[in-house]
Amino acid sequence: MFTALKITSTLDWHRQPIQVYVPEVQEPRPLVVILHGWRGNYRKGRFAAECLKECARRGWYGVQPNFRGPNNRPEACASPPAMQDVFDAADWMAQRFQLEDQPCYLVGASGGGHMGLMLTVQAPERWSGVSVWASVTDLAQWHAECATSKRWAHYARDLEAVCGGPPGVSPDVDAQYTLRSPLTFMKNARGVPLDINHGINDGQKGSVPPYHSLRAFNLLALAYDMPDVALTGTLDRDALRKLAARETSLLDVVDAVRQHTVLIRRRAGSARFTLFDGGHVGDAAAAFAWFESLQENRTTNLTATPHGNAQPSSLPPSDSHPSR
Repeated sequence: MFTALKITSTLDWHRQPIQVYVPEVQEPRPLVVILHGWRGNYRKGRFAAECLKECARRGWYGVQPNFRGPNNRPEACASPPAMQDVFDAADWMAQRFQLEDQPCYLVGASGGGHMGLMLTVQAPERWSGVSVWASVTDLAQWHAECATSKRWAHYARDLEAVCGGPPGVSPDVDAQYTLRSPLTFMKNARGVPLDINHGINDGQKGSVPPYHSLRAFNLLALAYDMPDVALTGTLDRDALRKLAARETSLLDVVDAVRQHTVLIRRRAGSARFTLFDGGHVGDAAAAFAWFESLQENRTTNLTATPHGNAQPSSLPPSDSHPSR
């Protein structure tokens, strides 16, 4: 059952909308936190809608927070209140449906990928697995790319509204670009099962060049003391295609559902980077296949216990919020 309701922020007590999916049968199952895109909200976004459908197919719980809406004001775009909104949504679902001992997965594309990485590096202990697609990782760099593009200039204006101006205008503004960029904190994601994906044609058929994700993975490779798997040197599209032509990507069962051909696959610790033949897109089926692979590994490491009698699900009252 899909429904929209409001919960209360535990940071500033503002009422925040969320959209939830609750399976027909209420029993402990995984929870997936689904993040909207750069200019999206809790009820907007094709990728987010596809993720909610993947939850429904599996009978998993899903929640799509608003986290202060589109990234065009300081309160949004990985601000402390925006990140707390996501934590509150996950906590509320876990408490309401007794999911505290269940895996909690995180997924997002584009602006949702940016937020997904920020949530990962700020609270790595919260997530059982994270899948991000076409992620912005360096806001100052992205501003420079968008500001010189007539097609994407509106994103540069969004960033200026969020951070207080363009990069270089003041130390305080520069600090906002730095603090809201996942690259600043990527080493904190060490140990999190992290699935980083990017299309090679993004930046040409889309607004975020793939080296945003490549740089994030490279920092993780260094954090794992695995510099040999990093993709260094020139990271433009032609160089990546030449590298892909020389490499043989080892495809696993997760790739059976992928919509796009894998060009490059690298692993460092529990992180995985995939460059695929596509543009600025996410692939919900592939993201959930990744979660399922983690779920299978988790199941084999746990002693199976019966859940008991399942009870019909019931939706929470719209004015409920988690007690602290």
